[in-house]
Amino acid sequence: MRKMPKTINLNIHGAVVDQDFWGMGLPTPQSVIDQIREAGPGDQIDVHINSPGGNVFAGQAIHNILRQNPANVTVYVDGIAASIASII
Repeated sequence: MRKMPKTINLNIHGAVVDQDFWGMGLPTPQSVIDQIREAGPGDQIDVHINSPGGNVFAGQAIHNILRQNPANVTVYVDGIAASIASII
């Protein structure tokens, strides 16, 4: 029996920050790790971005997290991917 590919949908909406102190649901490296871990192993990660940018170090960490994942990663810009969000 052929295994159906699993797609993980990852949303990066809002300013990229290192830590979400106020619980506003802003994207952080840890929130990306948590979303991927919660979804379980997948063959494809679809990343949807609508972000004005933000913390350079956090954005670079998110980029590296996605790059190191063995799944195929496709990025969709839903609105804007400015500044560090364009690197993700």
